[in-house]
Amino acid sequence: MGAGQPEAISNMANQAIIFDFDGLILDTEAPQVDIWRELFAEQGVEFDLRRYVRIVGTFNSDVYRPEKHYAELIGYRMSSAEIEQMVTEKLYENLMSEPLAKGVLKVLDEAERRGIKTAVGSSSQRDWVEGHLRRFGLLERFAAVVTFDDVSESKPSPEIFQLALKRLGVRPENGLVLEDSQNGVLAAKRAEMRVVAVPNEVTCTMDFSQADEILESLEDLDLDKYFD
Repeated sequence: MGAGQPEAISNMANQAIIFDFDGLILDTEAPQVDIWRELFAEQGVEFDLRRYVRIVGTFNSDVYRPEKHYAELIGYRMSSAEIEQMVTEKLYENLMSEPLAKGVLKVLDEAERRGIKTAVGSSSQRDWVEGHLRRFGLLERFAAVVTFDDVSESKPSPEIFQLALKRLGVRPENGLVLEDSQNGVLAAKRAEMRVVAVPNEVTCTMDFSQADEILESLEDLDLDKYFD
């Protein structure tokens, strides 16, 4: 099956769309990068975006921990945990004026019209994901919300998507994942699912060659390609 020519599945199947959250439903990633850049610049150091991008879509990855790097820069006047909490609080405040990503409501409405189940599968923690979904009045529109709190491994492990499928009662071949990161695409493929990548300004340099399709926005998603 080539990219851009996915195989549609029978409308008799139990079907599902699983959304990533950060960077896909809400652009939390660019605002977070801005915070890190500002903090590092205050110390006369350029924030290492190339290393940071490698951890997008994961949780507590040892590949790069910006909070540990920053703690070292400031002579450990704050702990890594305190820095992480500070950044999270700044980010939440900044996100109060951030709209939903383009196309999210369109896809949800179309899925509801077609009788396709929807879920969120995120490597972030439950309070973060559900808090924002509730703020936008979207929490009740998802039949399941699976986060890092529910699993032992974050993406690129397939565990989050596998659990979401289990909770929805849907087979992998009857589901579609919507992702913005390479780690998320890898997780979807390891869960034997089809996946559409929607890169953003932070993740646009990632390798999305394993995605079934790459779109600029969820506005461009044509569900006819994936569901009868």
